Amino acid sequence: MLLHLKGLIEQTSQVSGDSLIIQPYTTGNLKSIQFKIGIEENIISFTLTTNKSLMTRIYEISENIGGFYKKFIPINETTLTFADKITSSSNPAEIKNLFDLFYKRAMGIVESSQNIIIYDLGREYIFTEKRATHAFAVLKDLNWHTRTEIEGEKPDGTRKYGDPSRTVTVLEECGFDLSRSYTYENNQRMQQYKLNSIEQDVDNIKRRTTITKKMKSFIFERDNFRCAICQNTFEESFLEPDHKTPIQITGDEIDITDPNWAGKLQTMCKICNGRKREVCKKCTTFDCDNCPWCHPEQLLQSMVRISGESYKKALENATALNIDVDVYIENLINSAENFDL
Repeated sequence: MLLHLKGLIEQTSQVSGDSLIIQPYTTGNLKSIQFKIGIEENIISFTLTTNKSLMTRIYEISENIGGFYKKFIPINETTLTFADKITSSSNPAEIKNLFDLFYKRAMGIVESSQNIIIYDLGREYIFTEKRATHAFAVLKDLNWHTRTEIEGEKPDGTRKYGDPSRTVTVLEECGFDLSRSYTYENNQRMQQYKLNSIEQDVDNIKRRTTITKKMKSFIFERDNFRCAICQNTFEESFLEPDHKTPIQITGDEIDITDPNWAGKLQTMCKICNGRKREVCKKCTTFDCDNCPWCHPEQLLQSMVRISGESYKKALENATALNIDVDVYIENLINSAENFDL
């Protein structure tokens, strides 16, 4: 039976005892992936073994999508089995077809971290991040869902994904049409999201360049670990490299062979970066060249504290000159020759 199957399946395989071993890769990051077709007491089973990192991805995405992927049954941190069993007396072609289905679904998840292929609702979808599979699983009923639902919940009560706005944006960048609105939950105003169609525009998928740890460190050190917006300094763990112009506008092509690649990025703290994303989503002008969020070093207007009496005097003087108070104060600074500090 196993030798017969070996001749039928497309992947390179070898018989070992009561099992047929299929190892798609022998080098590189995917060399730990190993499929096994085993026979025990006339029952044929399929298992997949890989490293903990890849198996975690399979478990998380399978849990997100459900459906067919519920048949991926965990055995331990590195091994899963396929729920469907078949007897050894079955037609070899039938066994081969079932294995091909198991193999294709599993490899669709693990073969590329930025090209996750999922089969759901009778069609094939492509996702660039695993968090997008979670957002799709929640929104595919085409109903409105709140931020809380997009966050999801782990068995221990913690959130699956922080920053639900980011999670939905990633799904949108995968070529899906979404709407945003507001609702109330526990008397609090909360954003909600709706998938307008289960159709995916694969030609409009925006893939993010992987910004390596070395690239991040370079950007943070260049900017002295200072957020471009709030101008506060932070520990590296609280900073994020931000694309000055959102990738929805220009794409995400960071070519490190380009000597000016770092100029496309700036340092932001997580809070300011989250605020920028919200502003960008509501933007209707798309005038990124003149946006203080995109070019704060040139355009950002800082908030300063002055006494009410001083501000009132500045306002009176500005009104008398028929100019705005901020222009009046800026003119004072530019014209001053000396400051008593």
